[in-house]
Amino acid sequence: VLWSLGKSECRADEGLLSGLAHSVATGCRHYPPVALLVTCLGFARLGFAQQVILVELYRSLYGKLPSLSDSQLAYGFFLFSTSGLRDEALLRRFLYECKQRLPRLRGQNLSNAVLACSRTATRSLLEPEGLVEGLRRRIFGQLENLGAASSPPAPLLGIYLAAPQLLAFTQDENLRLMAALTEHIPGMGPAELSRCLLATARVELVHKPFLLPLFHALHKAREQLQASEVVSCIWSVHLLGFCKPKLRRSLGFALMDHVQKRRIPARMLLDALPALAELGFWERLPDSLRRSVWRLAP
Repeated sequence: VLWSLGKSECRADEGLLSGLAHSVATGCRHYPPVALLVTCLGFARLGFAQQVILVELYRSLYGKLPSLSDSQLAYGFFLFSTSGLRDEALLRRFLYECKQRLPRLRGQNLSNAVLACSRTATRSLLEPEGLVEGLRRRIFGQLENLGAASSPPAPLLGIYLAAPQLLAFTQDENLRLMAALTEHIPGMGPAELSRCLLATARVELVHKPFLLPLFHALHKAREQLQASEVVSCIWSVHLLGFCKPKLRRSLGFALMDHVQKRRIPARMLLDALPALAELGFWERLPDSLRRSVWRLAP
């Protein structure tokens, strides 16, 4: 039932969700591993944040970690990283299991492990486990497979979003990631393209052989970008300090389209105010929306 609720776009009934949460809290210790993971996924999709119940759920998973498959372990770690819990004992157990399975992690499993580590663990936790160098070697050992045209873009994109900061990649290592990811750009959807640009802004590297195909793909996808993705792209090119005129016009077109359809709240624009001003979009916004943004300013 939780999985079905998470898949639906309807708001879950509070009474039903409360009853399901109570059932999970009282019975999760007896769930098999797959049922635990499906429950974790259902709560994650619903944005469930009651810490007491989540703690009970994930601690029930603790003793079953060794019996999970590699894909189940990596996905369970990823779900834990999105739950908002801070349980050091469980985190250390996940890290230990990742270290033991690292030679076998590939594709989406490797990506999930890297993303989970970036959200939950500091280098001081990763280094004693040997995971900083271990993950670096595994990523570049798998880079040819991750960048192959036959592979989906999501695993390598997840690694690109998390690994450069987590593992302190050098400029040459970031360029190797970009070269591998370039082959995937034509097959990316709008959300993936905006995340790819955000990841590039985070590494603060203007590499035109990578950025120009990315800009071209974003220009073609401009009408499919969601409001939050448009604002993310505007902020990303601001951080990079580099944007081609065609992409600037495309982002301006997409921004004004969402503004006219009232899809962009003032709070979202406040967070991107420096970028809007630099790219010349601020003065194009309706006066009423600009006043709403200023009222939110501290």
